[in-house]
This record gives sequence, C-alpha cells and structure tokens, in this order.
Amino acid sequence: MLRMYRDTLSLLGPVLPAVSFLGRLPTAMCQLGSLLLVAETSGSLTTAGLAGGALAAGQTVAGPLVGRLADRRGQRPVVLAASLANAVAVTALVLAALGQAATGLLVLLGALAGATVPQVGPLARTRSVRLARAAGADDRAVATVLSFEGTLDEVSFVLGPPSSVSPPPSPTPRRRC
Repeated sequence: MLRMYRDTLSLLGPVLPAVSFLGRLPTAMCQLGSLLLVAETSGSLTTAGLAGGALAAGQTVAGPLVGRLADRRGQRPVVLAASLANAVAVTALVLAALGQAATGLLVLLGALAGATVPQVGPLARTRSVRLARAAGADDRAVATVLSFEGTLDEVSFVLGPPSSVSPPPSPTPRRRC
C-alpha cells in the first residue's frame, strides 16, 4: 500500500499534493468559521445556522458551475478569479457580522461566500487523474491517485479546524490577600 502511494507521488510530483492540500484548508473552515462568527456576533444560533447553511448551499449550487467554467476556461484563471471573489465575499460577511447586520444580509453574504469558494479538491482530482493518465498509469494506479486525493480532502477537514483555533488565553495569576 505504501508503495502505491509512493508511486502516486512520483506521478503527481510533490508540489501538486502540497499546494492542493493547503488550498483545501479554507474550504474546511469556511462553513464552521462563519457559523461560529455569526453565532458570537449575533447571539443567535438560528441566524448562525441560516448563514452557515446558506454558505453550504451556495457552495453546493455553484460548485458544478465553477467546474464547468474550469473545463472551458482552464483551472488557473477560474481558481484565481474564484479566490479573489471569495476573499471579497468572506470579507463582506465578516464585516457584516461584526457590524451586527440583519439576518437576511448575513444569509445573502453567506450564500455569496459559498458560491465563490474555489473548488480546489475536485479540480485537483481532475488534474491528478489527467497527469496519471498522461504518464500511462493503469486503472489501478488511477484508483490509487483518487484514493490519495480523497485522503487529502478528509485530512484537510480534520486538520483545518484545529489549526485555525487560537489557544485559550493563559490564566491570570491570582493575587493573594
């Protein structure tokens, strides 16, 4: 099994898996981060759930459209445009949440943030399969490439949340009277 993953890395090179893994981390955190932010700033779990759900729905609806656009225009320009649009949308969501905006605006901005999430995982899988096929890989090797890509997805969802949580403040020593 380890040999198959080593062969996969030789097909893909070390850079693509590393970059695509790092690109997946924000996707893992976007929904959770928006949910926690809106819950904290609005004081309402309902508002937070609606904004986080809208973000997930936006990502689900727009994902296939982003993929189709990447098929037609190429991955690089689509990912760059989506990344820029997502940065603007997430910034707007954060500012609106910090400004305690109305629920409707937070939901709209959540949907927009979700719709603009760069689809790094699916696009990396597509590129990886293309690279494996171009190198003459058989179906078993392609299946291993897909397994490896799936593992990167799952690990990003496991490591993404803990890596973004700041440590709790250290307790202040109590003075003795």
